Amino acid sequence: MKAFFRRYPEITLAVFAIVFLAIIVAYFIWGIGDVVAGVNRAVQANVPVGANTSFNLEGAEALHLPGLAKPQ
Repeated sequence: MKAFFRRYPEITLAVFAIVFLAIIVAYFIWGIGDVVAGVNRAVQANVPVGANTSFNLEGAEALHLPGLAKPQ
């Protein structure tokens, strides 16, 4: 094995470079996919389909907080 490395150093280095480059590319693609999945989870709405979202204005007026209820 030692004789092979001494006889073909360029081929050995080229193979190592290709293997390490493939590992770096795989980690890069995995990382980008993980970031995209995380952003997708962060911006995904968790509202069930058909849910009616509304504001309870009467309840807000009952709190008597300035600036929250309708202006007079």
